[in-house]
Amino acid sequence: MATVTPVTQDSATTDASPSNEKDGVMWVIVSFLMAALAVILAIQNGAPATIHFFSWTFAQSQGIVLLVGFIAGFIASMLIYLPTHIRNKLKIRHHERRETDLERQLNTERDKRE
Repeated sequence: MATVTPVTQDSATTDASPSNEKDGVMWVIVSFLMAALAVILAIQNGAPATIHFFSWTFAQSQGIVLLVGFIAGFIASMLIYLPTHIRNKLKIRHHERRETDLERQLNTERDKRE
């Protein structure tokens, strides 16, 4: 007599897997490193810079101008990437539900055959 073992989700795809925790720690370390480099950049570039934008004129240190430009570029890139990221997460969630349903159907069919 054959035994049916339930199909379970692979531990590599769960949110609490060790690799995801390591990725999170790595992300924090890289973020702090980037922030430290940005502060060093701002401190070392203290010369005044004048920015002309249409009718506005801004006078600020070069470091601050570079940091604001970097932050604005980062925010713009994240806003552009965000819809794709959300769409992909929704697709993954849909496929995971479909996989669970198919596994449930498979186990039901296996039970019927025994």
